[in-house]
Amino acid sequence: MKKLISLAAAVSVVISLDAFAGNNTAILIQVGSNNTANADQADPTTHNNLITQTQIGVSNDSDVSQTTGTSSSAVNHTQVGGLNSSESLQQDNTFLSLSSISQQGQGNTGFSLQTDTTLGSIFINQLGSTNFSTNGQFESLDTRSFTNQVGLMNAAQTVQNLSAGSSHVINQFGSMNMSVSFQLEDSAGSTFTNQVGSDNFSSIFQGDGVRVRALSNQIGLGNDVTIGQTQTSLSSAVANQLGVMNGAEVLQQSTTASTAVINQTGFVNFAEISQIGATLSTAITSQIGSNNSYLTSQTGVGQTAIVVQIGSGNMGSTMQ
Repeated sequence: MKKLISLAAAVSVVISLDAFAGNNTAILIQVGSNNTANADQADPTTHNNLITQTQIGVSNDSDVSQTTGTSSSAVNHTQVGGLNSSESLQQDNTFLSLSSISQQGQGNTGFSLQTDTTLGSIFINQLGSTNFSTNGQFESLDTRSFTNQVGLMNAAQTVQNLSAGSSHVINQFGSMNMSVSFQLEDSAGSTFTNQVGSDNFSSIFQGDGVRVRALSNQIGLGNDVTIGQTQTSLSSAVANQLGVMNGAEVLQQSTTASTAVINQTGFVNFAEISQIGATLSTAITSQIGSNNSYLTSQTGVGQTAIVVQIGSGNMGSTMQ
């Protein structure tokens, strides 16, 4: 058993620890600026690990890694200030892994990666403006990722690849935020993005998957969402928008038993659904309000298009 508890209240403090036995614990607190903290819990056969790193100040960096044989592990970063960076790596046979990053301030960056994990979870929470987060989960089973950002001009990116039962959620409150989600070669994967504010952008792409689902929800003005699904089966894509001058685009290409749905409530909104080379495809567009427009195009076998418009000054076109 190896435990380390370190307190640092100075500038340019570097702390590094390595733990190679079971029941490892690492706790670090740094107060100041330009600090760096590294925690490494690695092979062989690490078990029941806990790492907690807290930094208060500006331009701090926190790095954590748990690799090979790690079991029941937890990683937590907490940073208060601006221009801080947190990075987490959990890799190889990690079981019941949890990675959590919490940042308050502006210009912060959070990065978390999990590979070959079971029941892995990633949580990134950022409060402030111009923050950026990235998380990736690869070759994993029943993994979850959740990103929450509150502020202006934040960006969030998630990637899940070669996973089963994986899901990720991006939640953004504010204006001029951007979210990008990828799910590639996943089974029973799902993606949900929620944005409340104005001039936000959401992009979701799912490729080569089975029973994948994509859902985007936007409330506000001038928002835009793009959902793409390629070579998927039993797939569904849903875009919901409430507000004014919003735009939604859904593209499904070479899909089987696919469904695309766009729901818009408000004024001067635009909806476009394209299903190309799809089999047993269904496109549903619903618009409530005035001066809304839509475009639906389908090529393939077994096409169905349903359009409902309630209001005045609406228009649209369906091509099959």
